[in-house]
Amino acid sequence: MKEHSVSSLLDLLSQRFQSKFPFAIHRGEDGIYPYLIPRIGRLILKVTKGLTIAPSDIPKGELISFEKDIVSGFGFHARPYMSPNEALNPEAELVFLAQHYGVPTRLLDWTGNLLVATAFAVLNEKKSDRRVFSLEFEMEALEIHGGIYTTNQLLRKKPPKIDRRIVNQDSTFTVHPKPWEDLRTTIQPLKGMQLMIFRIPKSSVGRIKNELNELGIREDIIFPDLSGVGNYIDRTTPDELTRRLEALVTKQ
Repeated sequence: MKEHSVSSLLDLLSQRFQSKFPFAIHRGEDGIYPYLIPRIGRLILKVTKGLTIAPSDIPKGELISFEKDIVSGFGFHARPYMSPNEALNPEAELVFLAQHYGVPTRLLDWTGNLLVATAFAVLNEKKSDRRVFSLEFEMEALEIHGGIYTTNQLLRKKPPKIDRRIVNQDSTFTVHPKPWEDLRTTIQPLKGMQLMIFRIPKSSVGRIKNELNELGIREDIIFPDLSGVGNYIDRTTPDELTRRLEALVTKQ
């Protein structure tokens, strides 16, 4: 699948808007990874590699039961951090919150905001190229109805507004019935949608990071909590110190 190299936000936006598809959701990754699969799929591939069972041989009911147990475990341990009166439906709400906080599920994180996806790709200090994926589609082509654990096709799910991060990140999820399969491969025969891949060279990461900052796309906005504020201050402090010291030297 072809990758499009981009060196600025303008470059990225101009290439995205050349698409014939009216709708898109986006995903940023802070490196170049071999698969585009949900976290539970990566776990399944890792574990089955050392066993005499293929992912496709795992009984569907067994896998679903395991996934539900993971989400239930998250709900149990997350209880002290939630409102005392907050009761989340396991499939309609809790699974989205669990996925959002890094629990292995059959969901992939996306956003409706291309700039937010780009921020996820570049807002760390890794010395590597980055990727932004745009899943482009006709509205009727990417189904929104169906159960997370019962669907046999790729689904798009918009989570309820149960968390400030979900709201600020304009979060959306795709549901993968066979979570160990690479979306870059499984999407190719599907009609009414396509996957665009944009590669950001490591030499362009700093520029794009600065462009996002000028547009107000920062850690404290994407992660509206103290960790987000702390990460934003930590990232910008070296530049601020440099600016002040340069001014001091100039005065001497």
